[in-house]
Amino acid sequence: MLLLGFVISDKYKKQYRIVASNNDLGDLKRFYILSGNARIGNVNYHFAGSEVLYLDDLHIRQDAILFPAYWWDVIVAKIYLPSLQWQTHNFQGRGIGTAMIEFLAEYARSMGAKRIEGHIKSNDLKINPDLPNWYLRRGFKMEGNKISRSL
Repeated sequence: MLLLGFVISDKYKKQYRIVASNNDLGDLKRFYILSGNARIGNVNYHFAGSEVLYLDDLHIRQDAILFPAYWWDVIVAKIYLPSLQWQTHNFQGRGIGTAMIEFLAEYARSMGAKRIEGHIKSNDLKINPDLPNWYLRRGFKMEGNKISRSL
């Protein structure tokens, strides 16, 4: 189940919807990033006390599948283009992660938080060795694998 959403834009001015999941994940909360009806990324977070939004995970997909907008498009495609394969799209490198960090900062402020904190996980660092620099360029401070940004 999804709640009313927000909009962010990438560096090319393409807009994406941000929707909050209200599924029962305990203290963990999630925002989905949507292009049309396709989930192209997500953010997992929780509040650690009243002053810290803790960023558990921020993921922008490099293999998102964009589905046709209407069910009849699928039927037409299957009848007239039987060899049609779903194509994947890479959404990384478009500034969506940066826009999502700014959205989270604004959201955290509106909820009374004073900081965003998190940890860079070793598997994320293996996939993207530049990740610490990415966070530094977005105003975060690093201490070991811990990231923090004052709001």
